[in-house]
Amino acid sequence: MKFEEYVKSFLPNRYVILGVKLKPLSLGHYILMRRLEVAYATDTQSSVAFSDFVLALLICSMTYEEFVDYLDRPDFIKNLQRESKNMTKVIKRDKTFNLFDKMSMFQNYLKEGTKTPLYWEGDNQSNTTSGAHWSQTLFTTAVSELGYTRSQALNVPLIQLFNDFFKYGEAQGAVQLMTEADEESVAELEKT
Repeated sequence: MKFEEYVKSFLPNRYVILGVKLKPLSLGHYILMRRLEVAYATDTQSSVAFSDFVLALLICSMTYEEFVDYLDRPDFIKNLQRESKNMTKVIKRDKTFNLFDKMSMFQNYLKEGTKTPLYWEGDNQSNTTSGAHWSQTLFTTAVSELGYTRSQALNVPLIQLFNDFFKYGEAQGAVQLMTEADEESVAELEKT
Protein backbone atom coordinates (compact mmCIF):
# COMPACT_ATOMS: atom_id res chain seq x y z
CA MET A 1 0.00 0.00 0.00
CA LYS A 2 1.22 3.45 -0.83
CA PHE A 3 2.00 5.44 2.28
CA GLU A 4 0.08 8.44 0.88
CA GLU A 5 -3.07 6.30 0.69
CA TYR A 6 -2.60 5.25 4.31
CA VAL A 7 -2.17 8.85 5.46
CA LYS A 8 -5.20 9.92 3.42
CA SER A 9 -7.32 7.35 5.27
CA PHE A 10 -7.01 9.46 8.42
CA LEU A 11 -8.53 12.48 6.70
CA PRO A 12 -10.49 11.38 3.61
CA ASN A 13 -11.87 13.79 1.01
CA ARG A 14 -14.73 15.93 2.29
CA TYR A 15 -18.12 15.92 0.60
CA VAL A 16 -21.01 18.38 0.74
CA ILE A 17 -24.07 17.18 -1.15
CA LEU A 18 -27.35 19.11 -1.31
CA GLY A 19 -26.01 21.41 1.39
CA VAL A 20 -25.32 18.48 3.73
CA LYS A 21 -21.73 18.15 4.99
CA LEU A 22 -20.90 14.45 5.18
CA LYS A 23 -18.58 12.93 7.73
CA PRO A 24 -16.07 10.36 6.44
CA LEU A 25 -17.91 7.12 5.71
CA SER A 26 -17.82 4.84 8.74
CA LEU A 27 -18.86 1.34 9.73
CA GLY A 28 -21.61 2.93 11.83
CA HIS A 29 -23.00 4.65 8.71
CA TYR A 30 -23.05 1.34 6.87
CA ILE A 31 -24.77 -0.46 9.77
CA LEU A 32 -27.42 2.27 10.10
CA MET A 33 -28.13 2.27 6.37
CA ARG A 34 -28.36 -1.52 6.41
CA ARG A 35 -30.68 -1.52 9.45
CA LEU A 36 -32.96 1.12 7.92
CA GLU A 37 -32.92 -0.76 4.58
CA VAL A 38 -31.37 2.10 2.63
CA ALA A 39 -30.66 0.82 -0.88
CA TYR A 40 -26.99 1.87 -0.75
CA ALA A 41 -26.21 -0.77 1.91
CA THR A 42 -27.74 -3.86 0.37
CA ASP A 43 -25.68 -6.86 -0.71
CA THR A 44 -27.52 -6.97 -4.01
CA GLN A 45 -27.96 -4.39 -6.75
CA SER A 46 -31.13 -2.43 -6.13
CA SER A 47 -32.64 0.77 -7.40
CA VAL A 48 -32.21 3.86 -5.25
CA ALA A 49 -35.22 6.02 -4.46
CA PHE A 50 -34.86 9.70 -3.61
CA SER A 51 -35.92 8.85 -0.03
CA ASP A 52 -32.94 6.42 0.18
CA PHE A 53 -30.66 9.21 -1.01
CA VAL A 54 -32.00 11.73 1.55
CA LEU A 55 -31.80 9.25 4.42
CA ALA A 56 -28.27 8.16 3.42
CA LEU A 57 -27.13 11.80 3.37
CA LEU A 58 -28.57 12.41 6.83
CA ILE A 59 -27.05 9.24 8.27
CA CYS A 60 -23.63 10.11 6.84
CA SER A 61 -23.78 13.66 8.17
CA MET A 62 -23.74 12.46 11.78
CA THR A 63 -21.84 10.08 14.01
CA TYR A 64 -23.47 6.73 14.75
CA GLU A 65 -24.58 7.91 18.19
CA GLU A 66 -25.89 11.26 16.91
CA PHE A 67 -28.08 9.55 14.33
CA VAL A 68 -29.41 6.99 16.84
CA ASP A 69 -30.38 9.92 19.11
CA TYR A 70 -31.93 11.69 16.10
CA LEU A 71 -33.86 8.53 15.24
CA ASP A 72 -35.14 8.16 18.82
CA ARG A 73 -36.65 11.64 18.97
CA PRO A 74 -40.44 11.71 18.97
CA ASP A 75 -40.32 14.31 16.18
CA PHE A 76 -38.03 12.21 13.94
CA ILE A 77 -40.46 12.14 11.01
CA LYS A 78 -41.08 15.88 11.26
CA ASN A 79 -37.31 16.54 11.37
CA LEU A 80 -36.76 14.23 8.41
CA GLN A 81 -39.40 16.10 6.41
CA ARG A 82 -37.77 19.43 7.36
CA GLU A 83 -34.35 18.19 6.22
CA SER A 84 -35.88 16.98 2.97
CA LYS A 85 -37.44 20.42 2.42
CA ASN A 86 -34.06 22.07 3.07
CA MET A 87 -32.50 19.85 0.42
CA THR A 88 -35.33 20.72 -1.97
CA LYS A 89 -34.56 24.43 -1.44
CA VAL A 90 -30.94 23.80 -2.41
CA ILE A 91 -32.17 22.01 -5.54
CA LYS A 92 -34.53 24.85 -6.51
CA ARG A 93 -31.81 27.49 -6.10
CA ASP A 94 -29.50 25.72 -8.54
CA LYS A 95 -30.79 26.22 -12.09
CA THR A 96 -28.32 23.64 -13.43
CA PHE A 97 -29.13 21.04 -10.78
CA ASN A 98 -28.80 17.44 -11.88
CA LEU A 99 -29.93 14.78 -9.38
CA PHE A 100 -27.91 12.09 -11.12
CA ASP A 101 -24.73 14.16 -10.67
CA LYS A 102 -25.42 14.44 -6.93
CA MET A 103 -26.18 10.74 -6.64
CA SER A 104 -23.01 9.98 -8.58
CA MET A 105 -21.07 12.18 -6.16
CA PHE A 106 -22.51 10.12 -3.29
CA GLN A 107 -21.49 6.92 -5.09
CA ASN A 108 -17.92 8.31 -5.30
CA TYR A 109 -18.07 9.07 -1.56
CA LEU A 110 -19.05 5.43 -0.92
CA LYS A 111 -16.41 4.06 -3.29
CA GLU A 112 -13.62 6.12 -1.71
CA GLY A 113 -14.82 5.25 1.78
CA THR A 114 -14.84 1.50 1.19
CA LYS A 115 -11.53 1.11 -0.58
CA THR A 116 -9.52 -1.74 0.90
CA PRO A 117 -5.78 -2.28 0.57
CA LEU A 118 -4.62 -4.71 -2.09
CA TYR A 119 -3.28 -7.95 -0.65
CA TRP A 120 -2.20 -11.51 -1.35
CA GLU A 121 -3.73 -14.45 0.48
CA GLY A 122 -1.50 -15.42 3.41
CA ASP A 123 -0.17 -18.80 4.47
CA ASN A 124 -2.19 -18.84 7.69
CA GLN A 125 -5.59 -19.15 5.97
CA SER A 126 -8.41 -21.16 7.47
CA ASN A 127 -10.12 -23.56 5.08
CA THR A 128 -13.50 -22.74 6.59
CA THR A 129 -15.63 -19.76 5.67
CA SER A 130 -17.12 -17.69 8.45
CA GLY A 131 -20.86 -17.27 8.58
CA ALA A 132 -20.39 -13.75 9.94
CA HIS A 133 -21.03 -10.75 7.71
CA TRP A 134 -17.86 -8.77 6.89
CA SER A 135 -19.12 -5.84 8.98
CA GLN A 136 -19.41 -8.03 12.08
CA THR A 137 -15.92 -9.44 11.56
CA LEU A 138 -14.51 -5.95 11.10
CA PHE A 139 -16.29 -4.54 14.19
CA THR A 140 -15.40 -7.49 16.42
CA THR A 141 -11.73 -7.44 15.39
CA ALA A 142 -11.52 -3.66 15.86
CA VAL A 143 -12.89 -3.87 19.41
CA SER A 144 -11.41 -7.16 20.61
CA GLU A 145 -8.02 -7.15 18.89
CA LEU A 146 -7.16 -3.62 17.80
CA GLY A 147 -8.13 -1.75 20.96
CA TYR A 148 -10.87 0.42 19.48
CA THR A 149 -13.74 1.39 21.74
CA ARG A 150 -17.22 0.57 20.45
CA SER A 151 -17.75 4.22 19.51
CA GLN A 152 -14.39 4.48 17.75
CA ALA A 153 -15.03 1.33 15.73
CA LEU A 154 -18.40 2.71 14.61
CA ASN A 155 -17.17 6.24 13.81
CA VAL A 156 -13.58 6.10 12.56
CA PRO A 157 -13.32 6.51 8.77
CA LEU A 158 -14.11 3.08 7.32
CA ILE A 159 -11.10 3.22 5.01
CA GLN A 160 -8.84 3.68 8.06
CA LEU A 161 -10.56 0.80 9.84
CA PHE A 162 -10.01 -1.41 6.77
CA ASN A 163 -6.31 -0.44 6.70
CA ASP A 164 -5.89 -1.34 10.37
CA PHE A 165 -7.86 -4.57 9.94
CA PHE A 166 -5.77 -5.73 6.98
CA LYS A 167 -2.51 -4.79 8.71
CA TYR A 168 -3.63 -6.86 11.68
CA GLY A 169 -4.48 -9.68 9.27
CA GLU A 170 -0.98 -9.42 7.84
CA ALA A 171 0.55 -9.67 11.31
CA GLN A 172 -1.53 -12.82 11.86
CA GLY A 173 -0.36 -14.36 8.56
CA ALA A 174 -3.83 -14.27 6.97
CA VAL A 175 -2.84 -11.82 4.22
CA GLN A 176 0.20 -10.07 2.83
CA LEU A 177 -0.31 -6.44 1.86
CA MET A 178 0.93 -5.65 -1.62
CA THR A 179 3.99 -3.47 -2.02
CA GLU A 180 3.87 -0.43 -4.27
CA ALA A 181 5.66 -2.49 -6.95
CA ASP A 182 3.02 -5.24 -6.61
CA GLU A 183 0.25 -2.67 -6.99
CA GLU A 184 1.88 -1.21 -10.10
CA SER A 185 2.19 -4.70 -11.62
CA VAL A 186 -1.47 -5.43 -10.93
CA ALA A 187 -2.46 -2.08 -12.46
CA GLU A 188 -0.45 -2.91 -15.59
CA LEU A 189 -2.11 -6.34 -15.86
CA GLU A 190 -5.55 -4.77 -15.53
CA LYS A 191 -4.82 -2.49 -18.50
CA THR A 192 -4.38 -5.47 -20.80
